[in-house]
Amino acid sequence: NENAPVCKAAILPGSGRVEWTLALESGADVYITGDMNYHTAMDAVNAGLSVIDAGHDGIEHIFMEEIAELLSNNIHNNDLIYTQKWVSIAQYI
Repeated sequence: NENAPVCKAAILPGSGRVEWTLALESGADVYITGDMNYHTAMDAVNAGLSVIDAGHDGIEHIFMEEIAELLSNNIHNNDLIYTQKWVSIAQYI
């Protein structure tokens, strides 16, 4: 239901087609993922879970800065290389 309030969201930035049941079991109203095929998404929706499939390009880059900071704070030999350049592999025509 597109007008239903969202009180709890579950987020999996990678492929979320297997883990959607965990989101449902946790009581999430919406599941935001980077990849989910049509039939699996329909299973989730029919089970009562709203799904946002934002695509790998659309969601994974959001977490890169946070992960880089977390790693840099925990890798003491400074072997972390992080680039802020994000390039989409998708081409929209």
